[in-house]
Amino acid sequence: MHLALIEERRLHLVRGYSSLYDLCVRGLGMSEGQAHRSVSGAHAAKCFPLALEMIADGRL
Repeated sequence: MHLALIEERRLHLVRGYSSLYDLCVRGLGMSEGQAHRSVSGAHAAKCFPLALEMIADGRL
């Protein structure tokens, strides 16, 4: 969810990263695979907020 908010507010650009993926790899030290999964998860969270809530409280 944090990555979704960072992207929504475009904070990665303020910090000099060209994309959320770039922030994850260069700024947070994630592997390329981790970054891909994290960015994909952030996009899914924006598209399906109810699913994120259900995961958080154990219903899914």
